[in-house]
Order: sequence, then structure tokens, then C-alpha cells
Amino acid sequence: MIVLNVVCEKEHEFEGWFRSADEFSRHAELGRVECPRCGSTRVARGLSAPHLSGSSREEDDRRQVTAMKPGLSAEQARIRQFLTQLREHVETNFDYVGGEFAAEARRIHHGEADDRAIYGEASGREVRELLEEGISVAPLPQPPEKAN
Repeated sequence: MIVLNVVCEKEHEFEGWFRSADEFSRHAELGRVECPRCGSTRVARGLSAPHLSGSSREEDDRRQVTAMKPGLSAEQARIRQFLTQLREHVETNFDYVGGEFAAEARRIHHGEADDRAIYGEASGREVRELLEEGISVAPLPQPPEKAN
């Protein structure tokens, strides 16, 4: 699975999860990708952060990324502020489990560990498997000023 930044004809930006860039293109051409803000199906890939890894297998890459256009509009500034506040809330109130995220999420789901909110890193394959098992997970947005 890959996360793509998507932009609609009205310049609303959002993320979408797809098996590949080709899958996104097919769904977009068929009008199956819809802007969550205005409902437009006229969408295109937006700017994305570069992806660097020592692994040759994309599904094993561990990352937390987001990208925004330079010269923020008022709407983009509000989104950046929201993402910053969301991330700060998670970092303050959730338990960080690092690379053990998938295993710990399973333990919590099966009642083998204390029920609590957690965050950490997971590969695309791990995220897909968790979702297939009915375990809710979501990407943690990272505002550009916190990017490494």
C-alpha cells in the first residue's frame, strides 16, 4: 500500500491509500476517487515527499510523511496548524511503541495487553494486515517543519 497526496479541481488536498500509483490512476480515470470536502471526482496526484530507504521492498519501508506546497494559503496554514496540534496530542497522550506497533496493536485487539491508545511505525504490509484483521489504524500526519 502507498499513501498518495491527491488534489481535486478546486485545489482541496487529501490523502488516499492505494496498492500502487497505477491503481490510483485507474480509479481516478473511472471517477472512483472523490474529494472528501466537495465530492469532486476530477482529481490528480498532488505533491508528495520523496521516499528514501535502504530497503528495496516498498512494503517494508517505515515512514511518517506529508507534503505541502510552498507559499501556504490560509486554508493550508489552518491544515498545518491542525496537523501540528493532532500530532502533539498523540505524542502527549498515546503510548509510543516504535517498531512494535503492529504486534502491540494485535495484543490490545485480542485483550492480551492493556486497552490504550498507541502510536509507532508500521510497514505498508503490516498496516494492510492489521486492517484485514479488523484492527483500526490510521497514518499519523507529520507537519513539514517536523520532518527529518
